[in-house]
Amino acid sequence: MDVESPKQVTKKSAPKWLLPVAILVTVVIAVIAIIAIVRQAQNNVANEAVPAQVVVNGVGFNPAVVKVKRGEGVTWINKDPTPHQIISSQPNTPGVASFNSVETLSQGDSYTYTFESPGTYEYGDKVEATKYKGTIIVE
Repeated sequence: MDVESPKQVTKKSAPKWLLPVAILVTVVIAVIAIIAIVRQAQNNVANEAVPAQVVVNGVGFNPAVVKVKRGEGVTWINKDPTPHQIISSQPNTPGVASFNSVETLSQGDSYTYTFESPGTYEYGDKVEATKYKGTIIVE
C-alpha cells in the first residue's frame, strides 16, 4: 500500500503592500472627518450673533444708522479723545427701551446694549447732543 504523503497546505499571506494601504486609507478618512468637524465648528461660531459696532469719533457716530435683529446687541466704541455718553432720544416713551450708557465713555471705552423689541430707536450724545445723532433699527 502506497502511503500518500500528506499534502502540504500553504497559507497564502496578504500582499505586503496591503497593510500600508489600509493604514493610509484609515488616516485619510480620519483627516477628512476632522476637517468636516472643524468646518462645522467654524460655521457655528460665524452664525453666533456678534454685536454691531458704532464708532464714536470726532465727527459723530459711524455708522449713523445700524440695523440689527431682535435680541442682537450694538456696541459703541469711543475712539475720540473727548468723553461721550450714549443717550436715548426717547427716554420716556412707552414701549421704547431706554438704552442710556450709565457712565461717559472715555477714549477706548465701549458700551453694549441688546435690543429685545423691534422698532426704530433714535439716540445721541449727552455731551454733544447737536453733533452726535444716530438711529438703531431693530427688525
